[in-house]
Amino acid sequence: MRGVGVTGWDIRPSGVESVLSLVGLAAEDLSKDVRGYGESVEDAALHAGTISGPYCGEAPAGPVGAAVVNFVADTQQRIRFMAARTKKSMDGTVKATTEYI
Repeated sequence: MRGVGVTGWDIRPSGVESVLSLVGLAAEDLSKDVRGYGESVEDAALHAGTISGPYCGEAPAGPVGAAVVNFVADTQQRIRFMAARTKKSMDGTVKATTEYI
């Protein structure tokens, strides 16, 4: 079976603007969550404890703290990509709608 051909576009700029506004709000929330994620993970790594005995000065990093740091290093690029993809998608939508108008 062949695909259905497009006979025309029906883009409502006001509808696009409304959706982009909602996406923008969600992106702001995501940005806040990512900042909070970074702070929470850093706090978790610092307070994860260690298996060593008493110590003087700053506590040495334990295996759980090291694992948390490794997890962040492994996921950091994915989180940055998610933010960049959201921005590019919004910019592309604006450009396509502008060309349509």
